[in-house]
Amino acid sequence: MKRLLLCFLAACSGGSSPDPATIPDAKFPPFSQCAQETCAAGSTITAPGQLVSIINASEWTPEGPYTAGCLPASSNVHAEGTLTIDEGAIAVPAWCDASGCRQLVTFKLTGAAPGVDCLGAEQWFDFTLCKSIALHDTTVRLRMLQLDIHPSDLGNFAPIVEVVPACEASCGTGELACEETHTCWGSVRDHCAYCLGGTNEMCACWDGAAFQADGTACDFFVSGDVVESGMCHAGTCRASH
Repeated sequence: MKRLLLCFLAACSGGSSPDPATIPDAKFPPFSQCAQETCAAGSTITAPGQLVSIINASEWTPEGPYTAGCLPASSNVHAEGTLTIDEGAIAVPAWCDASGCRQLVTFKLTGAAPGVDCLGAEQWFDFTLCKSIALHDTTVRLRMLQLDIHPSDLGNFAPIVEVVPACEASCGTGELACEETHTCWGSVRDHCAYCLGGTNEMCACWDGAAFQADGTACDFFVSGDVVESGMCHAGTCRASH
């Protein structure tokens, strides 16, 4: 699928949680690490409409293989009882133009959040979307994503609600922990971009523990389907033109 291919091109990988403070060479660019957050108490919901209201009132964040910047999740949302969010219950956001954006808000389950069922599963690229979800006496967090799916028969973007485990949950095997935002990431590139605060070009030369040596081949996405290739220099991937 396209996402698997893109991830291969971008050299996504796993690894240990890095410690930028151990990098001694001043020639390398500094990270702009995300600000420390605390696990807020969050809200308690007892009806599906309350979760829909939270989503409809939230900001949507652009996300793609080229985006960077801190990407935290919402405060905890405690669901009491069994709540089912039906397909089509969430309004398509205003930014999602019918000419270039999929006109359906779907869900993506990331991490092992207990008590969450995916209903109406739809295989997408290298992950599964859910047309609706059911929450059973559980606590989750949310990210509202303006996902870049270009190129695609469904348009350039899709509005996706990402459901992640509670703030206090531990990361799974192979995931990289971001202690500042209490989030977990499945690749070195995403951890670099969304936790350490590295730029797209910096993260192309970061291996999870150190910057690659000068002259190391690197590549990074500049859009959903365009990849720039080049060489690492002083911790930054410099494209060859």
